[in-house]
Amino acid sequence: VETTTYSSEQGRNPLQALMVTKSGTNSFHGTAWEFLRNEKLDAFNTFAKTPGARKPKLSRNQFGATLGGPIFRNKTFFFASFEGTTIRQARIYNSNTVLPEMLNGDFSSVATPIRDPLTGQSFPGNRIPADRIASSSKFFFPHILLPNSPGGFFRSIAPQPEDTWEGTGRLDHQITDRQRIYGRWIVFDNTQ
Repeated sequence: VETTTYSSEQGRNPLQALMVTKSGTNSFHGTAWEFLRNEKLDAFNTFAKTPGARKPKLSRNQFGATLGGPIFRNKTFFFASFEGTTIRQARIYNSNTVLPEMLNGDFSSVATPIRDPLTGQSFPGNRIPADRIASSSKFFFPHILLPNSPGGFFRSIAPQPEDTWEGTGRLDHQITDRQRIYGRWIVFDNTQ
């Protein structure tokens, strides 16, 4: 990725992402690989250390393969690669939340005055009357996280799976000694 002071061949846009892909050769070459990571090898998250807390699950597998070679010797070549990543993990939530009484219009714990948008005056005691809370707002109340631990925090561990599939294909063709053409196909799919 180039962000500044690049040559004129790159154009004039403020950000350039340059990519190089391998091409095939007159002999077949390939690779295969695997990477594994799991919670047994990781340290415990400092911010998740509470009495009775458990280490979140993690299972990360990255794997891939490449293959390149000739289609027609000295003329046409191919190269293909594949990479997959599967992650099965649990995410730690340690979030600030609203106090339950705020859903009923009671903001007395907030030092900043809550003002009536119609009059510009502060609501007495920082309490909004129940009839002034819009029903459209109340619709979302069941979906708002409420505190489940001291200090008004919501703390939890929840699954967060993620799969990524990437593939690259390339064809090269030597037209003459001085002319070469290639085509490249790249696919990326991420489900988070």
